[in-house]
Amino acid sequence: AWLTMIAVASTHQGKGVWGQLSAKGLGILIERGYPIVFGVPTQTAMYDGFGAGVGSYLRSYSVDRRFAKLRTPPAEIRAREITAAEAKDHLPEIYERWCAATNGAVARNEAWWADHRQDLPVQRGNGSPLNYTIHPDGFLTYRVVGESNHGYRPPLGTVVVEDFCPITDEAHTELLQTLLALEMFNTVEIDVPVDDPLPLKLTDLRAAETTGVSDFLWVRINDVPEVLGTRAYAADIDLALEVTDPLDLAGGRFLLQARDGVGKCTPHDGPTDVGIGLADLATIYMGAHPASELLRAGRITEERPGAIRDLDAAFSTDRAPYCGTLF
Repeated sequence: AWLTMIAVASTHQGKGVWGQLSAKGLGILIERGYPIVFGVPTQTAMYDGFGAGVGSYLRSYSVDRRFAKLRTPPAEIRAREITAAEAKDHLPEIYERWCAATNGAVARNEAWWADHRQDLPVQRGNGSPLNYTIHPDGFLTYRVVGESNHGYRPPLGTVVVEDFCPITDEAHTELLQTLLALEMFNTVEIDVPVDDPLPLKLTDLRAAETTGVSDFLWVRINDVPEVLGTRAYAADIDLALEVTDPLDLAGGRFLLQARDGVGKCTPHDGPTDVGIGLADLATIYMGAHPASELLRAGRITEERPGAIRDLDAAFSTDRAPYCGTLF
């Protein structure tokens, strides 16, 4: 479930209203059987305060298209530009495949796509209508923001990518090439996962300048046994966790076991190997940070030597989690 936006009037801030509303809402979600909830917060400290942990980050690049050349250009470009009407028929299916292959991505239902297709002026900010490029294994959308300072002389603004969803490395390269071929523009701004190989594909990696790294998706686990029991694992594990929840809704002691990638998590009343807060458990679950980083930060405790190493091995992921969907 997604967490909705909650705002507290300035006359009532600092009185715990936001926390009370959040706790009540989470209690309702637990009663309705939602094991996990997501949100994109404006104030991350407040999310941390009710047991939600960072689940994904994004890296923002400003690409100087004039100097950004691919080290290995694709032999062919299977990507093509399409109209908004055509996008309606293609984007949802491609996105569904990309979402299934991307840790941290969330589904977009028909209501989301219906809103997306409207592309109203209020959605554009000071940008152009959306432009669409599809590939058999991916797609991208972008707007042009700004305009030329000299009539029709380039640059004619900045290309701001809204969706970059390649399913394969080949699609990534071919879609990237279509952006680098936009000769009327000098700059392409794009958000990608923190481990995306974009600059490594260029002859001059400085042509892609990192302009920021930001948290995005935050996650709260409402049902620890169900959530951990349905995750895939990279290594076998037998480990007892003591989980603390600031809202006292989902904490407790749990035994996590995994064999051949399949996990099982059950309540536990014996000694524990790791002490961890619910927020940090969500972060490890998503793969946003390994347990060893959280240990070094003093956020979790190791009660049995080697337990953190076991957590790192079991929860490791091939790629960093990424989410580019606002609810």
